[in-house]
Amino acid sequence: MKWCTINHGFPLITLKWPMCYTQWATKDFWNRSKRILLDPSFSNRLLLNEGNEVHICNKYAKFLLSFNPSDIRAVFVPVLEVPQDSPDESHWWCLALHMRAQQLWMIDSMYPHPFATHAKEIDLMLSGIDVLFRLCDPAWKACLLHSWSKCTVEILEPKDNSYCGVLMLACIKFFARRFTARFSVGTIPTARANMFLDDVQCEVNELKDCVGDVISGPRKTSRKL
Repeated sequence: MKWCTINHGFPLITLKWPMCYTQWATKDFWNRSKRILLDPSFSNRLLLNEGNEVHICNKYAKFLLSFNPSDIRAVFVPVLEVPQDSPDESHWWCLALHMRAQQLWMIDSMYPHPFATHAKEIDLMLSGIDVLFRLCDPAWKACLLHSWSKCTVEILEPKDNSYCGVLMLACIKFFARRFTARFSVGTIPTARANMFLDDVQCEVNELKDCVGDVISGPRKTSRKL
């Protein structure tokens, strides 16, 4: 896989991560350990392997620098993989860090052995995340992440990259509450509908109070004859 600067597919997560952060921080896990969903630009820039990881951390994960790693329960690092020769076959997967249990989790609906499939990419990402945590806490032990145990979630839906992003996001939201070795959304249409409802009702959505009017449409007025 050759990595390049990409925008294809990014709106799916780029719009989602501030919603998740605000919802998790102000409502779902208020006054509890942090759950962090990073902007996919973070992983994209790391996988370009251009060096200067400190710059990448400061630009694409700056908000996390105000936290100590000990205050974080989970970090989710989504990745959009786009083959240069077939960009329509893009694929979302996610590296998740269970900080309290010192576990690395792979969320990938396409490959049964994602740690082996994405070994090179994971190594680059762990090095970058290691730099990020050292910026948060100078006492963070270098290369600690590489020694954590590895876990893979089994996603029960059929393998299809046309909805891998939906499955990944649904799994991330579930993992924010509890990590599990098996996961299912039931049906893809239901998962998409639930995700849409969560987004329109999110505190970040400035039009949240207008959702009812948008769904119901304009009111019909009676005409006097």
